Amino acid sequence: MLFSSILFLFYFLPIVIGLHLLINEKYRNVLLMIASLLFFAFGGTDEMIVFLSTLLINYFIGLKIGNSNQQLAHQWLVIGIVINVFVLFVFKYFNFFAHNINFFWQDLLPENKIALPLGISFYTFHNISYLIDVQKKKIGAEKNFINLTLYISFFPQLIAGPIVRYVDIAGQIYHRKVNLNLFLNGLKRFIIGLGKKVILANTFASVADRIFDYNTTCFNTPIAWTAIVMYMLQIYYDFSGYSDMALGLGRMMGFTFKENFNFPYSALSVQAFWRKWHISLSNWFRDYVYIPMGGNRVNNQRLYFNILFVFLLTGVWHGANWNFFIWGLLHGLFIILERTILKKFIESKLTILKNIYLLIFVMFTWVFFRLEDFSSAINVLKLLFTFNIGETCIKLEAFIDKWLVLMTIIGCIFIYPHKYLIKKILYLNTLFPSKKILQATYLVAYVGIFLLSIMSLASGTYNPFIYFRF
Repeated sequence: MLFSSILFLFYFLPIVIGLHLLINEKYRNVLLMIASLLFFAFGGTDEMIVFLSTLLINYFIGLKIGNSNQQLAHQWLVIGIVINVFVLFVFKYFNFFAHNINFFWQDLLPENKIALPLGISFYTFHNISYLIDVQKKKIGAEKNFINLTLYISFFPQLIAGPIVRYVDIAGQIYHRKVNLNLFLNGLKRFIIGLGKKVILANTFASVADRIFDYNTTCFNTPIAWTAIVMYMLQIYYDFSGYSDMALGLGRMMGFTFKENFNFPYSALSVQAFWRKWHISLSNWFRDYVYIPMGGNRVNNQRLYFNILFVFLLTGVWHGANWNFFIWGLLHGLFIILERTILKKFIESKLTILKNIYLLIFVMFTWVFFRLEDFSSAINVLKLLFTFNIGETCIKLEAFIDKWLVLMTIIGCIFIYPHKYLIKKILYLNTLFPSKKILQATYLVAYVGIFLLSIMSLASGTYNPFIYFRF
C-alpha cells in the first residue's frame, strides 16, 4: 500500500489517525501495532511469514543478549547477525549468487524465482541495530513484545525507511503526547512529501521510465541527457518525498524521527552528499560497520580500504546486481580522491564549481543505479559526452510538454534549501508584511498542493515508487 494512494489517504490513514486520537493512551501502541501489521499484510501472506518469523527470532535473541554476561551476549549477538544476514541473503541475493556461480559451473545451484519481501532491507537493519545496541547496553532488551513489534513494524517507516534505531524512539514508544502543534506540523510535512512524490517525482518518472523502456541504442545525446536528468530528479523527489511523508505521519501520532534528507544535491563534495542523502542509511553504516572497522583511526591504506568496503556494502544493500557494486565503488573511490588528489579543490572556495562537480558525478553514477545492464549503462555514459545528435527511433518532443518544463524548473529550484529561496529570493516577508496574511498564504499553498496531488492520483497518473525494490 503506497502512502500516495487513494486507499491509504482516504481509508486506512483517517481510520488509524481517528482511532489513535480517540483511544485511551495505554492502548495506542496496540492499535498502531495492529494497524502496522495490517498495512504490511497488503504485501502478501508469504511476506508476513518472513517478517513475523524474523521478528520473533530477534525478540528472543534480544532477551538472551540482555540476560547474559558479556561473553555470552557477544555470542548471541553474532548468532542474531548471522541469522538476519542469512535471511536477507536468501531472499535478496541468492538468485544473483547462484546465477554467477552457474556462469562458471553450469546448473550447480538452482535459480528459483524468489520474491523479494517488501522492506526486508529496512527491517533487517532495524533488527540488527536493535541487537547491537542491546549488546552495547545503549538500550535494555525489550521485554514487551508489543512494543518491539511496533518499533519494527511501524507503518510509516516499515517498507521504505528511514532506518530508525530503537534507542532513539524507545522513550517515545513508552511515553509520548499527541498535541495540536505536533499534529499540524506533521500534517504539513506529510502534504509537502505527498506533493514532492505525486506532483514532481511522478512527472519525472513518466518521462524517465518511458525513455528507458527503449533500448539505449535508440538514444542520442539529447535523449540520454533528458532521461538521466529526469531520473536524477525523480529519485530525489520520490525518496525524499516518501521520507517526508514518513516523518509527517510519525509526528501526527506523537513520534519524532530524525531527518533522512537535507538537500543532498546542494552538497559540495561526494562526502558531503552522503551526509545529506539517505542520512539514516549512511549513519547506520558509519556506526555499525565503518567505526568498528577502525574508522579514521587507522593508517591511510586501511582507511581507504574501510571506505571502499563500506560503500561496496552500500551498493550491495540497494540491490543484487553488478551495477550496484559499481555505483557503490565509484562513490567510495571519489571520497578517497577527495581526501587526496582533489583535496585542494574540495577545500577551495569555488562553491559553484564544486556543486557542479557533485551534480555531474551523481548524475554519472545514477546511470549505473538505473540501468541493470552494464553495456546499456556504458552506452548512455558515452552518449552523455559524445554530443551525438543524429536521428533516432525516439522523438524527444514526444516526451516534453509545458507541464514537464514547469515541473523541471520547480524541481531544479527546490533541490536547494527552500528557506533561503523563500526568504531571500521570493521576498515573502516584503510582499506579505502581515504575519496573518503570510500564514494564510501558506495555508492556501498546502491546500493547493494536497488538492493537486489528489486530482493527479484520481486521474490514474503514473505512480511508481523506486525504493520498494529495496
